[in-house]
Amino acid sequence: MKEHLLEKIKEQEQNLCTSDALERLRTRYKFIQPDNISEYLKRYPFLVADLDRTYEIKCQYFDTSPMLLFYISDIGTLESATLSAYINTETSREKAKDIFSQFEKEWWENMSKDAKKRFMVDIINNV
Repeated sequence: MKEHLLEKIKEQEQNLCTSDALERLRTRYKFIQPDNISEYLKRYPFLVADLDRTYEIKCQYFDTSPMLLFYISDIGTLESATLSAYINTETSREKAKDIFSQFEKEWWENMSKDAKKRFMVDIINNV
């Protein structure tokens, strides 16, 4: 009985942490498909830290440029899905490509092995 209660408490704490983490991410990214993204992050919670790290690295290279977060699934299942983040920059295309190249090197070095399979970043201009 006591073990069951402890497990319930642990589950509630994880849900609260996930909820707090999702709210923090919503202040950093514009979730394009919020329900799908939230469900995906609950399924793969390790991505939360990688998304936070991505945002922090983005700020070093693209300052206050907003980030859009998309849920991509070719066949409609969580297992087949990925997340795609886009840095929406007003920097000229050529300069943005140069800056993004530097960003990408640092980003790749700082992502978890699992995140590299489930998450990608690119730039877009003035969307």
